[in-house]
Amino acid sequence: MDGVLAAVFALLVIIVIADAMRVWRNALLGRTSPTTETPYVASALPAPSELAGLGSR
Repeated sequence: MDGVLAAVFALLVIIVIADAMRVWRNALLGRTSPTTETPYVASALPAPSELAGLGSR
């Protein structure tokens, strides 16, 4: 049973490394993949005085 579990984890490691190599290759060749990040939007909420460095000492 331990051997099967070790083999599954080894296979997952190989899959992760293979995908990382694909991403590295695309980055080195200048091909960028589309990002799913949303653009930065500044918050309209005021920061607490403790975080802004304005609190009393």
